[in-house]
Amino acid sequence: FGAPAKKEKPKVVSKLVVKKMKDGPGAGDNSNTQYAALGIRACHDANIRFPKETIAAAQKWWEGSQNKDGGLGDQKADAGYASMTAGAVGALAIYNFVNGAAPNGGTGQGKGITWLAGNFSVTENAKYQYAKSHYFYFMYALERAGVYLNQDYLGKRDWYAEGCNRLLEDQKKNGSWGDNMVVDTCFAILFLRRASNPLRP
Repeated sequence: FGAPAKKEKPKVVSKLVVKKMKDGPGAGDNSNTQYAALGIRACHDANIRFPKETIAAAQKWWEGSQNKDGGLGDQKADAGYASMTAGAVGALAIYNFVNGAAPNGGTGQGKGITWLAGNFSVTENAKYQYAKSHYFYFMYALERAGVYLNQDYLGKRDWYAEGCNRLLEDQKKNGSWGDNMVVDTCFAILFLRRASNPLRP
């Protein structure tokens, strides 16, 4: 059959402008916001561009939600914990990337990485009030942060090797993870596969 034809990205032939219809709530929810960043990255990869002021506003939100120690919680002024801080680091990497900067180019990220290194754990969602809750959700956020920043270590800890060892120890005989088996198993597999696409031009 011969070699497959080389694929090229199609040219952008039209531009769709989406008008904002209303303002969202003032408090926001960082859990939802980190997944919005994943959507923006998917759009960017598909040659859908957002106005620079939209991305700047998203960056400002994350950096304004960050505590002095670098940690983040669900909302502004909440105490920081691992899943939200890792999610913020990954989201900020995306916003730097879509703006044409290096993924690790922001001060907020550096503070977030320092927080994650200082509170490192692959056994719990560190500093969360229910530390065993949302553990697999945290592991996926950790994977994104590590892959997007192309960092193998947090401080002196190999986040991927330690995370893999822990997840393989915790896997049930039927192949699943966690109490919410479908969701938790999906998050565990995303971590183990290093499923996030690196942020490359």
